[in-house]
Amino acid sequence: MKCQIVLAALALATICEVGYAGLTPDKLKELKPLIDTCIKQSKVEEDTLGKLHNGHEIPSSQSGKCFIACMAEHMKLMKDGKFEPEMTMEFIDKMVQDKDKAAEIKKALGECIKSVPEGDKCEMAAGLATCMKDHHAELAGMN
Repeated sequence: MKCQIVLAALALATICEVGYAGLTPDKLKELKPLIDTCIKQSKVEEDTLGKLHNGHEIPSSQSGKCFIACMAEHMKLMKDGKFEPEMTMEFIDKMVQDKDKAAEIKKALGECIKSVPEGDKCEMAAGLATCMKDHHAELAGMN
């Protein structure tokens, strides 16, 4: 479940591993119906979810990338194929109880959001998750 969230925080990240960065079990439970919805919408493969969850591997398949985008859209972290930085920061404040950790995550996400070129929403969401993994893995719990 933790990876399905990085997305969120991914979002995206914030989305796949932010669970390790301060999410409580109750907060994770809140996301379960959304995760199920996005699995159905994106038609993401079970092995892709397994790799995302167990291996901290950012999906390379289109359905895997679109799963991350779906999570971001439903959490209002993306709208009309663009990141919503303010909503993303509010989401982190809501989901991460440790305020110092939340501030670190928000700073890292802000940097990654700026570095991801606009374009296809699935590619953007995966790009954000990749940025968090490549540059802020320990902070996002992706190591």
